[in-house]
This record gives sequence, structure tokens and C-alpha cells, in this order.
Amino acid sequence: MEYSIYKANVVKGQGLASKELLPTLNLDTRCLPEDFKYGVYSCYVFLYGNRFPAMMHYGPRSTDSNISLELHVIDLVLDVDFLDITFQPCTFIRDVMKFDSLQDLKKQLGFDLINIVNNV
Repeated sequence: MEYSIYKANVVKGQGLASKELLPTLNLDTRCLPEDFKYGVYSCYVFLYGNRFPAMMHYGPRSTDSNISLELHVIDLVLDVDFLDITFQPCTFIRDVMKFDSLQDLKKQLGFDLINIVNNV
């Protein structure tokens, strides 16, 4: 399946991912169509005229069940604040999962990253 390219406003997140997991860009979920499937995706983020691989989570967060759209740009430290981001989902990786602990979530994110890096 070929996904569209989307542009979304960056919004303030909880800050948990940057401290405990992987740094993410939190995006306004309204950029995606209402029928977009919840899950984890490989995707590309377009920055500085380049395309960077990223991991995307769209759906209920494990921490509070609020719907979020988060992107972790792989192997790129983002030390600039962005107003908006252009991105393109590529491959559906898995459904959203509930985790019993932060350690379980970290372990799954590691598996997801390996899957994405090996298939982008």
C-alpha cells in the first residue's frame, strides 16, 4: 500500500519518551484521515531537503490512552524546534499494544526499530 505524504503541526507531548524511551516529535493527529489505522509504522520524515527513516506511532498511548501521533527519527538528533513536519508512512509494522511495564515497552520498541531499520 502506498501512503500519502502528510504535513502536521508539532504539538507539546508528555516528555516521557525523551526521558525514558526514544525522543519523539508529537504531531497534531488531525493531519491523518479519520479511517487511518492505529499502529506502529515505518515512515520517512522530510527535513532539510532530505528524507530520514523514522518510526511512527499512531493511536492510544500506553501511559494515558489518549490518541497520539509520534515520530522517532532514527539516527538523527533533533536539536531544533519545528513548527510542522512533513512525513510519509511506509509500512505497517504492528497494532498498538498495551504494556505491563515501561521495560516491556522499551523491549518492544527495540524490536520495532530493528524491524524498521532492516526493512527501509
